[in-house]
Amino acid sequence: MPEPMTREEYEAQLRRLNTEITAAYAAFNQARDHWDGLCKARRDLHWRWRQQNKKAGEW
Repeated sequence: MPEPMTREEYEAQLRRLNTEITAAYAAFNQARDHWDGLCKARRDLHWRWRQQNKKAGEW
C-alpha cells in the first residue's frame, strides 16, 4: 500500500496534473484546428476539381 501523503504533497501533485491537463487541452485544440483546416482544404480541392471538370463535361 502506498505511503500516506501530506496535504502539501497532494496539492503539489494536483497543481502539476492541472498544469499538464491544461497544456494537453491546449495542444488538443490546436491539433483539432489544424485537422479542421486540412479537412476544409480537402473539401475545397474536391469542389474545385468538380467545378473544373463539370465545365469540361468530364464530371
